[in-house]
Amino acid sequence: MSRGAAHATLIERDPGLVQRLHQHVTRLGAADQVQVLQEDALRWLERAPVAQASIAFVDPPFAAGLWPSVLERLPAHLSADAWLYLEGPAEVPPQVPAGWHLHREGATQQVRYALYRRAAATLNGDPTPVVSV
Repeated sequence: MSRGAAHATLIERDPGLVQRLHQHVTRLGAADQVQVLQEDALRWLERAPVAQASIAFVDPPFAAGLWPSVLERLPAHLSADAWLYLEGPAEVPPQVPAGWHLHREGATQQVRYALYRRAAATLNGDPTPVVSV
């Protein structure tokens, strides 16, 4: 897996996309490192064990209005020095919880993307576990 990740959990509701993700994981020979779940991300965040992931990729359906709920629940699953990558509609920047510092951001005509780091973070070492919501 990219960037030395020890494990990744991918969460997707759409059955067709889940099937394609499984195919990609199998083709890459990463089945031992990547868990693909067909599930609602908010439900998963509410009941999943705290994993202390070092990075999360958040790209919910733009029109669904999930930003506040996801960003409220996600920090409990992230380590003290975690990274947070967000994608959303260009015209609506997400309200990131306190304690996150913007590292880098950009936008296209339709998408705004940003990478944040937790305030207490040090830059020693690379992140390992990954959660994609």
